[in-house]
Amino acid sequence: MMKSNLSGQRTILTLFTLLAFAWAGGAADVTESRKPEVRIAAASSTVLLGEPVVVTLTVRNVSAADIDVAVHQDIRTSLPYFTIKSSEGSAQRFVPVSQAMAGGRRKVTLPPGQALTGTHLLVFGRDGFAFPKSGEYELTAGYEELTSNTISLHVLDPAGENALALPLVMDQEKGLALVGASNAPAALESLEKLIASHPTTVYAPFAACALAQRALSYSQYDEATTRFEWLLANAPAFPLMADVRLSLAQAYHGKGNVEKASEQIAAVIASSPNTTTAREAQRLQQEWAKPSE
Repeated sequence: MMKSNLSGQRTILTLFTLLAFAWAGGAADVTESRKPEVRIAAASSTVLLGEPVVVTLTVRNVSAADIDVAVHQDIRTSLPYFTIKSSEGSAQRFVPVSQAMAGGRRKVTLPPGQALTGTHLLVFGRDGFAFPKSGEYELTAGYEELTSNTISLHVLDPAGENALALPLVMDQEKGLALVGASNAPAALESLEKLIASHPTTVYAPFAACALAQRALSYSQYDEATTRFEWLLANAPAFPLMADVRLSLAQAYHGKGNVEKASEQIAAVIASSPNTTTAREAQRLQQEWAKPSE
């Protein structure tokens, strides 16, 4: 599989790098009975070739005591990783390309029975596309010495309008652009064309997201709010909608529209409790509430 070359590229802030997990305890100092349970689930078990796969990873404290989970903000250097096995028997360790938020890790304490969920977008990784062709796949996540459950994914060849749109996402630079890791003009033009010419396809919301996040990362708040609002209006079932709202709040706050920013933050907290997205929304809410110095 083709290796992606990211050297020299500017890493941009995007919701496609949502907060990843790593268990704060080590094998030497945490007993077997205090290990958390790790489970993954896909937004859909059937996707089209080239369509990003949205996977939630939940860490649950199944012990009788508090445990610490370290929440990472950079999946280049943190886990989880994913093992993808095809029906042909080949397996790859998939590490998503990072479109990371700045920062390292912070500790989150989970009381007994409590869980925390993070979201990952599987489309293009350090070794290429996660699912390079149609077929049946099995997916497992792991971090530290812990392994999740295994889920099945069915990747289908697109038809109709989706088939016409596929060439606009299915090569290396376009795949990188779709996850916010390429500024190649031709790749960005492909995403623009995808939204304009094929707005009802499964790929269009992800393209709009990538371009909106790129605008946000460059403090182009007018463009960012326009693109995020397009997503709210045209893709209400988008599986990353809570994260879209979080980024939209940041864009409105950058424009100085505190009221609209607060509305989006409140919507995230209400719609996605016990997620890393909601925790980030609460952090921003507290930060924005502090008096200006």
